[in-house]
Amino acid sequence: MFKETIEHQTTVRTQSMYLNGIETISSVTPLFSNDRFLGAVATLRNRSEVMKLMEELGGTKQYINSMRAQTHEFMNKLHVISGLIDLKKYEEVTHFIQQLNQNYKKEIGQVSSLIKVPAIAGFLLGKINEAKEQSVEMLLESDSFIPKMEMDDSIHSLLQVLGNLLDNAKEAVLQKHERNGQVRIHLNYDTEAEVFIVTVCDDGVGISEEISEKIFTLGFSTKGINRGFGLNLIHSIVKRHGGFLEFSKQTNGGTIVYLELPKKEDQNDDKCPDNRR
Repeated sequence: MFKETIEHQTTVRTQSMYLNGIETISSVTPLFSNDRFLGAVATLRNRSEVMKLMEELGGTKQYINSMRAQTHEFMNKLHVISGLIDLKKYEEVTHFIQQLNQNYKKEIGQVSSLIKVPAIAGFLLGKINEAKEQSVEMLLESDSFIPKMEMDDSIHSLLQVLGNLLDNAKEAVLQKHERNGQVRIHLNYDTEAEVFIVTVCDDGVGISEEISEKIFTLGFSTKGINRGFGLNLIHSIVKRHGGFLEFSKQTNGGTIVYLELPKKEDQNDDKCPDNRR
């Protein structure tokens, strides 16, 4: 890395290396003084600490995006109501509000009847609305069920994983369809084993064999610079919980992601959680 930085006088980032048995993420940055190259400085960070920070930031971003989508949709509806009132179309206002109420009960009712954890239900509704704004249909399967439970770190982990999976699925769909693409979500909780079971299916562009070998590499992305952290985060979280992660192809060219996320973190997370086909 030093050689590359010195030769090209550019920063080399996100290289993984081991130091005294500890996996680190390193970067090398050139030093200049009055446009004169002086040397380079290497920064080494414990990979587990970096991943934990990224998980926290990633989860926060998912929450913000979901809330933004819900706020945007709500404001659009208020604008319609305000416009109808200005035009003195009072009957249309009444009809519009009644229709909103029916749609609200249908959407909220289905999700809240299947998902008994408010944070997960609210998060899913945000993602569904966010996808709808981009003409992607995101559906929660009717045989999904998450029982009522206390909010804890495992639910935060689930939301981080789910948010990244749904974003990836939505982007894959948008790469293939301008409109009417579909993402299907199946969520369950095995109360005996204490494991969240998640399946996300999309009819998007799919994952090639070449890409499937690299998708968990930190920084790898087909979507440009400053991307490629989502799947690595998913892999890291599932590994930390001693879970299972699998990608497979759909017959229509889309992707199926199946994962099992134990509620408790695994004390020995050395094993690899993925079994890609």
